[in-house]
Amino acid sequence: GVRDAAISHVVCHTTTTMKVAAVLACMLASATAFQAPRVARTSTVVSGIRGMDETTSLVNPTGIPADTIGSTVEVGGKPFDPLGLAVYRDFDELRACEIKNGRVAMLATTGWVWPQMFGLFDSKDVTTTDPIKAIAEVDAAGWAQILVLIGSFEALEYKHRKSGSTAPFFDPFNQVPSDPKKAALKQESELKNGRLAMLAFASYISAYYIPGSVPALPAGWSH
Repeated sequence: GVRDAAISHVVCHTTTTMKVAAVLACMLASATAFQAPRVARTSTVVSGIRGMDETTSLVNPTGIPADTIGSTVEVGGKPFDPLGLAVYRDFDELRACEIKNGRVAMLATTGWVWPQMFGLFDSKDVTTTDPIKAIAEVDAAGWAQILVLIGSFEALEYKHRKSGSTAPFFDPFNQVPSDPKKAALKQESELKNGRLAMLAFASYISAYYIPGSVPALPAGWSH
């Protein structure tokens, strides 16, 4: 009896771990389905200086292009890179990661509060509105489908980027304006919303595991 109980515990723990790993992979996976192709930049490589790449020179040691969006009033009207990461990595790559993380965070913040406001979908496996506990309740087949869908988007986006097309990968409702100035404003708006969502999701996690750590979120609000 003790042996069977131990085996059952191990199997249950392993299954839960696999499900948690799956959702973490989903969170880390990118949302490039809506990512516009990268714009090629003029090479200004200066050899012999650590961290220099095509966007970095002695004139621009930060590695951040002067015409980049995101230098908004919220960050003092200048590029926000206190750790100087743009010196060590390609700026376009860092910006793409920021946008993707922001999009995932927007989905995550919505998914966190949706069940509490509107209830659960008709599901036999997920029976809790607690977002953390729900991770372990989702059937493994469900996570597999999500991962396949994400992988499909990734593969299609990669193929689109390699094609050299200047059109957005996914814009079925023509939300990207043809006017460059309007398009830049829309990109900036998305960037701001993504940054806010990342802060919001971080506060949800903090309030969940450390009740009272976020004054605006009362204890027990998240579940």
